[in-house]
Amino acid sequence: MELDEISAIADDYAARLGIRAPKVKQGRVLRYRTGGAWLRLRGRWPMLVVDSRFGALEPAEQEAWLAYVMSAAPRFRRWHWQQFLAWFPLVLIMVIVVIAVEELLPQLGEIPFLIVVLGGSLLIMRWYQEVCFKADRAVVDVFGWPVMDTILDLERRLSSRVGRALFSTPSPARRTARLEQFTRVPE
Repeated sequence: MELDEISAIADDYAARLGIRAPKVKQGRVLRYRTGGAWLRLRGRWPMLVVDSRFGALEPAEQEAWLAYVMSAAPRFRRWHWQQFLAWFPLVLIMVIVVIAVEELLPQLGEIPFLIVVLGGSLLIMRWYQEVCFKADRAVVDVFGWPVMDTILDLERRLSSRVGRALFSTPSPARRTARLEQFTRVPE
């Protein structure tokens, strides 16, 4: 698929999702982005970056992956600030408690600090999983179950367990189970 074709599809999807149409360019996409495309939302204008892995996909997989990345990216930005504002007071309280515990019980050493780091890591992983689930739901709502099924098949085929574990991305089976909570419309 050529960049102008990708741009036309992206423009259509942006209109359906109610987001600004991205500029499209060939570039480097991080290896853990399974489909070889990602929407960057830095600055005023979104940028859809595709690499050679995207070109290796079947046309239906390319369209499905575009639907997913365009549904997911705005949720990362929106959820980022919502979660930051929600969790900042809790993290601040945890830091104050850790400092107090280290002052009162110095024999515990670095244990309180390690507990805060582990807790913060778990919160970030949980946040990322929720963003994935919300993006999946957006794909189903806007593009339908066949597109989501294509995305999950692509994830099963191409993603590695190491990448999913490293970035705490839910497995395709877990994502399917979460989506099955919603009524599946017969095709």
